[in-house]
Amino acid sequence: MKKYLLLILLLMSTQLAGQSYADSLRSRLPELEGNQRYEVLRALTILLRNEDPPRSLYYAFLQAKYAKENKISAYQLAAWENLAVAWLKNDSPAIAAELVEKILADYQAVAAVEKIAETRLILAEIYFRMGQYQSAENQLLAALRYYNQNQNQIKIAEIFLHLGQIYYEIDKPETASQYFDSALKLSKKNKQEVLRADIHFAWAEYQAAQPDFSAALDNFVMARNFYENNVIIDKLVDSIIKESELNLQLGNNQQTLAQLSRMNKLLQRIGHDKNRLLILIELAKYSLQDSSLATLPYLQEIENILQQAPLNYRTWESSREIKNIYQALQDSSMAELYQRKIILQKQKLQQRDLASWQQIEEFLNQQKQALQTEYQSIKTKIVQNNLLWTILLTLIMLGAFFIIMKKYKKKPKNGRR
Repeated sequence: MKKYLLLILLLMSTQLAGQSYADSLRSRLPELEGNQRYEVLRALTILLRNEDPPRSLYYAFLQAKYAKENKISAYQLAAWENLAVAWLKNDSPAIAAELVEKILADYQAVAAVEKIAETRLILAEIYFRMGQYQSAENQLLAALRYYNQNQNQIKIAEIFLHLGQIYYEIDKPETASQYFDSALKLSKKNKQEVLRADIHFAWAEYQAAQPDFSAALDNFVMARNFYENNVIIDKLVDSIIKESELNLQLGNNQQTLAQLSRMNKLLQRIGHDKNRLLILIELAKYSLQDSSLATLPYLQEIENILQQAPLNYRTWESSREIKNIYQALQDSSMAELYQRKIILQKQKLQQRDLASWQQIEEFLNQQKQALQTEYQSIKTKIVQNNLLWTILLTLIMLGAFFIIMKKYKKKPKNGRR
């Protein structure tokens, strides 16, 4: 109980609802210039990555564009990195890979070894999402060599975590478990609690898919405890949802209900509707399997939150979940109503994003054209230089030939005086 009271106080003092904070940053944009404007665009890009990926992409694009137009050279490559991650969040890993490969080449050109290693980690994540596991492994092992030389154990632990994920994907669970275990030991040694939680969470997801529910549940509980201690609210909610789903499969129904209900009350108390929405949806799903619970009160609370919430991709996903719950309740009229809502919401989101996508596409095309022009210019210079060198070498050879011939003519022939 004391732990939860402490969590409430910390959340109330440190955690703003993501959407309202994003709105506050957006309102400041028109009055900002220079580095301040860049930093706010960067913050919006990061804040909206999970909440609203297309908006995050748009702000990442504005960030990269602003850095380029204002020649803030120190930030340009970092802005491109954020843009690449935003593309990744929008399920466009091929575009993200193209950008990050260019960034990596730029860092390699100036031998920025630390940045090269950092960029390899981003590229590995992109290749992993594309299912190119060998390429992802190659990038991680190349980065690992640098961090081994610098004895950066935290980065080494992160790489071990990602290698563990890769080896699970290519059906090498024993090797994967060894890497997860090594990552946990390093993170524990270096007192990196959030990283430890991330490792427990990732390992649990693969164990649940095996399925090894008991081991997965242990790891989800460990992850939840670390997230709770460090007040990482989004990840805490994710781990509670995963843990509850496993408890249901293991028949631990009362534990599932108690945990979800407790989290719902906590989030309600601090007014954190964004994550409360996810917990209420899980409670509604749970109530479908427990005849002693009424589903409609949970649905009413969900609808109340959605009425106040701004339209974004998370609220759209929530509408889809409600439709599925009404279908499970065999309430065809409400299911049809939400189906119409889902279609209208999707249309609004697409209309909202259309202008943004057009601007982004135009900007990227300009960058490609600029790169092609630069490439053609370099190619032309190389051809011109090669031609000059050819002419110069030809003249030197001709000069040498005439000198030799001249000396040969002056030399008297044998038998003559």
